[in-house]
Amino acid sequence: VEYVARQVCMAGRLHKLEQELFALRRDRNDLQRAIDQHAIVSMTDVAGRITHVNEKFCEISGYSEKELLGNNHRILKSGLHDRAFYQGIWDTIASGQVWHGEICNRRKNGDFYWVEASIMPVMDEGGRIRQYISLRTDITKVKEDELDALETGRRLKSQQRMLARLATDPAMNDRDPDLFFRRLVRYTSENMGAGRVGLWLLDKSRRSLVCRMLYCSAEDAFTSGQELARENCAPLLSALECHQYVVVNDVTRDSSVREFLDAYLRPLNVGAMLNVPILHRGEMVGMLCIEYVGGARQWKQDECSFASALAALAAQRLEILKRIEAESVVERQKHLLALLNSAMTEFISNQEIEQVTEHLLDGVLELTRSEYGFAGEIQKNLGGTPDFRLHALAMKSTDFSQEDAGDGSASMRFQNLDTLFGETIKNGQLVISNDPEHDPRHRGLPEGHPPLRSYLGIPIYYGNSMVAMYALANRDRGYDRELVEFLQPFNTTYGVLVEAARIKRRSQLDQQALLEAKEEADNANRAKSQFLSNMSHELRTPLNAIMGFGQLLKMDRERSLSPSQRDCVDEILCASQHLLDLINEVLDLTRIEIGRIDLNMQVMDVAGLVDECVGLITPQAQERNIAIQFIRHPEPSAEEDDEIRFRIRADRTRLKQVLLNLLSNAVKYNKEGGRVEIGCKRTRPDRLHIAVSDTGHGIPREKHSQVFQAFNRLGAEQTGIEGTGIGLVITKKVIELMGGTMGFESREGEGSTFWIEIPLEARPAGRNAGDDHHKQAQIRKILYIENNAASIRLVSHLLAHMSHVQLLTAQSLQEGLPLIDRHRPDLILLNINLQEIDSGEALAVLRKQLEEHDTPVIAVGAGAASQADQNLYREMGFLDYLSKPIETEQLIRVINKAFLE
Repeated sequence: VEYVARQVCMAGRLHKLEQELFALRRDRNDLQRAIDQHAIVSMTDVAGRITHVNEKFCEISGYSEKELLGNNHRILKSGLHDRAFYQGIWDTIASGQVWHGEICNRRKNGDFYWVEASIMPVMDEGGRIRQYISLRTDITKVKEDELDALETGRRLKSQQRMLARLATDPAMNDRDPDLFFRRLVRYTSENMGAGRVGLWLLDKSRRSLVCRMLYCSAEDAFTSGQELARENCAPLLSALECHQYVVVNDVTRDSSVREFLDAYLRPLNVGAMLNVPILHRGEMVGMLCIEYVGGARQWKQDECSFASALAALAAQRLEILKRIEAESVVERQKHLLALLNSAMTEFISNQEIEQVTEHLLDGVLELTRSEYGFAGEIQKNLGGTPDFRLHALAMKSTDFSQEDAGDGSASMRFQNLDTLFGETIKNGQLVISNDPEHDPRHRGLPEGHPPLRSYLGIPIYYGNSMVAMYALANRDRGYDRELVEFLQPFNTTYGVLVEAARIKRRSQLDQQALLEAKEEADNANRAKSQFLSNMSHELRTPLNAIMGFGQLLKMDRERSLSPSQRDCVDEILCASQHLLDLINEVLDLTRIEIGRIDLNMQVMDVAGLVDECVGLITPQAQERNIAIQFIRHPEPSAEEDDEIRFRIRADRTRLKQVLLNLLSNAVKYNKEGGRVEIGCKRTRPDRLHIAVSDTGHGIPREKHSQVFQAFNRLGAEQTGIEGTGIGLVITKKVIELMGGTMGFESREGEGSTFWIEIPLEARPAGRNAGDDHHKQAQIRKILYIENNAASIRLVSHLLAHMSHVQLLTAQSLQEGLPLIDRHRPDLILLNINLQEIDSGEALAVLRKQLEEHDTPVIAVGAGAASQADQNLYREMGFLDYLSKPIETEQLIRVINKAFLE
């Protein structure tokens, strides 16, 4: 029984053990499946022979299980690791330790793959190694990303170095138009490993891409001039004009280059392209084309960005080239204008058209870099056919005879018109031929004539008539319409000179006509002057009679008027007064515009004048229940009374006219029961601000710019309010003549404020009553250094009415220096265009001569200067800038400013 019991118990334990063993096997299989899904597993014996591999091992290595079992892991060696690397692994695991690390293996097909491996030795019961187990994870993608990142970093550093090199390259600003582009395309080829790099620009018609510079690394050579018509690259251009990159990794599979694949890309073995637009001010003007020779290529994003930066540098260089070209054109234009000015002066001096034309032709040949040319006059002979009369030639040709050789070249006439220049003479048309040899209009050259490589024939018109022509030949760059446009001033001047020479030949008749025309103009000018001088008397006399008799009718008590008659007389008087005001304002405006207004500048009390004007305008305001208030702010201090604080130097009559005009407008354009305020205050120690404010309807913002336009009433003529539309114009001009300024602020529906600012009269403490008279009588000395006699006469005339100014003149800086020592002028006007010295040096000489005296110096220039140029002159030390022709208002404003400062 006991035996049976033991057997039963043993059977139970065996059953339990079997169940546990089954569970362990199941768990092991689950673990094995999990490991197989994640890891690359292999086992080897102690000798390193492979005894087990899972499916992942076979899948990644490319070997079958049969090929691997019994083999050694050396079958997977990549060759990237050295012997010491593998020895280190073996030493670690042979010592019973686990080895962890990254290994690069080679697939059966030769490709590399990276794994992160853990190799563990497995011990038996005796502690001896019986096998090795290796668990690996595929990290090929991680390693590729790392390598790609390293490669990208290397490229970015290289790209940054190249961009910095190009951006700071002196060639960027060099006058050689191609130097920078040669470096750009070559450096790009070297940096990106591209066989061909080209810079292509759209032509003026935008119908073709023209190669500006192309580098081919195989030949280490540069070329240019190739053309690619729009119709042969339409998809490419469309994308570029939308500011898009055109990235072509394989030209055989990309539709954007299909049009020029066979004609251009295949013959050059171009396999991939990267095209980036060159943008100038938001418009595509060309492209940077990077071509990879030898097959397809995957362009990286950083390479696209790099190419875009290179395109931006190319655009910057194009902008600089435009500036350089503009400067060159300006310089050439200066030379051309100087040549024309010299020729005009020479013609005025000697009246010899042949000598002047020879001088002109020599200059034009030099400017255009042509080898030879000729110029002459065209007249119709008795048969009505054109006859060419030579004025000058630069290289003598045998294609003319010396018939009627009275005065040499003056009578030389070309006989054969069946040539290129004959086309211009016969048809009056511009002729440009940059390939005369194949030009059907070119019918050969006479014996001994120099070779003709390029030709330009230009007809010269005066009005609608062709009066002359000239021709230039053999310019290296050929001729184009841009050059013709550049020569336009020459064409016009030569036409004028030819016409002037014709006038000379028929001088007696034409001179008489000119004299008669001049006399007629003088008579008209005198009649206008007489009309202006008589207008006051001729218009005012009958107007005064109308107003006088109207007033008598109104005042006649013996024969009093009926109410209707009295109303009629009132209308007559009102209209007469309005007409008189209009006549006075028109005459005032006329005198101001022609500079004939005289100002009696004196020291005066503004507060008293304002009180007087308020008193005069009050009755008009009371009729419409409008209150007028004179505000003095701030109130005078104890040390400074009101009279002193508001004393100015001005023309009392004219200032009173200004204030009355502003107050009258504030009342006229106000609302019934409104308010008018006139305020006086200092805005600066030397300026008095007078403002007249009303509560009227205001001026719409869109009409603010029209306020000071003569005869523009801003629509008030529709309201029934009388006015001329020139009162504010006169007011502003008078204030400016007195050295002040005027302006306004207005809001529609709220009212307007018109203000003036005028200089205050400085009055030192402790002065006596005679100080004002002494200051008024003080003579201010102005030295004008000018080498142009006409300019000196003009300034003398403009300053003649200023009794307190004495004008000293010198025709050079050297003449002016002794005058400074003798007279110590209060102000110096300096012509900055003196030939003897530039403006900066001249100012330095004057400052040295003036020593400690801080005399203001004003620059006088030959033309209007930009605001930047004017600021530059002020920074140099000039007080202000005057431009010729000098205007009265401008001169007085600057002089007043100088004396105030």
